[in-house]
Amino acid sequence: MQQQENNKLANFLHAINEYAERQSIEIEEETEQFMSRELKKAEDDANREAYYFIQHELSKMKNEISGDYSRKEMERRRQLLEKRAAITAEVFDRAKSRLLQYTKTENYGKKVTLNARKSAVMFGDYMGSAEFYIRPGDSVARDHLHAVFANNAVHETDDIKIGGFRAVNLNRSVVVDATLDTALDGQREWFLENSGLSISEV
Repeated sequence: MQQQENNKLANFLHAINEYAERQSIEIEEETEQFMSRELKKAEDDANREAYYFIQHELSKMKNEISGDYSRKEMERRRQLLEKRAAITAEVFDRAKSRLLQYTKTENYGKKVTLNARKSAVMFGDYMGSAEFYIRPGDSVARDHLHAVFANNAVHETDDIKIGGFRAVNLNRSVVVDATLDTALDGQREWFLENSGLSISEV
């Protein structure tokens, strides 16, 4: 009887040991699988983070390079604009100087007379009420205008710097601008288009 009890206890202990061993093996396997999964996940996360970091750094680098290029390009264009403006100013200053010399010639007086007669055609019957405006001190223009229109008023105005005249007929609300100032200024757009001073050039 005692022997049977001992056998039962031995069998019971053996069964418990076998169960414990199986549980231990299963836990180890599950632990290894869990560790393997976690390690793979950590590697994937690390790879993903490294990829995003690299992409971020590349994007940052591209933006910096692009920004630096844009700043340099803007500075280059600013310098070209300043250079073009300086050249244009010099050309037109020279032209203005030449035109001022021209206003002292006989041809200038003839041109004033010709333009005055053209104004008369435009004003027609209202020519008598037209008034003329000239550069201060422009005696050549004054004399030639008086020679054609003795009865029309001639005024001096500071907004005419070179020569010619502006005829105004208030009764018809008509203005004839025959100033050398306007003629010269009208050449600016043509000059910029045809001078070869393109902003794309270095």
